[in-house]
Amino acid sequence: MGTTTTPSLVRFDATSGAIALAFSAANPRHFGARITTIATIGDQNLLVGGDFTTYDGMPAPRLVLLDGSGVRVDELDVASAGEMY
Repeated sequence: MGTTTTPSLVRFDATSGAIALAFSAANPRHFGARITTIATIGDQNLLVGGDFTTYDGMPAPRLVLLDGSGVRVDELDVASAGEMY
């Protein structure tokens, strides 16, 4: 098997194990810093946390919600959430 280096978040095809190239978060322009946490929300959404402060050029203070293709689906107001653990 070969290797593939990616600069950001990628999605794998569950059947073949291949990188799903249509997953737009694989584009390095989306995250400008390290991703440290990923959680699934429902069937397709991902809650992604890390050291980044933007996602695709828009404010995302260390947390962003993405749909199954890597598109931002919701802005999270973490400032009003208080302490997060």
